[in-house]
Amino acid sequence: MTREQKFYKALQDVFIGVTIEGQGGFVNLMRIKSNYYRKIEELLKEDMEKALEK
Repeated sequence: MTREQKFYKALQDVFIGVTIEGQGGFVNLMRIKSNYYRKIEELLKEDMEKALEK
């Protein structure tokens, strides 16, 4: 595992935490949070690549 992969894994663990299965309001909230993290991770990767190009 590369340093970059470790970084994103640690970030995901802090932001999302443990994956929860089932139904209910809290579980839905965790799914929304997980989807939001994926979008933020993509933006973060793009910004980091642009910064490293310079």
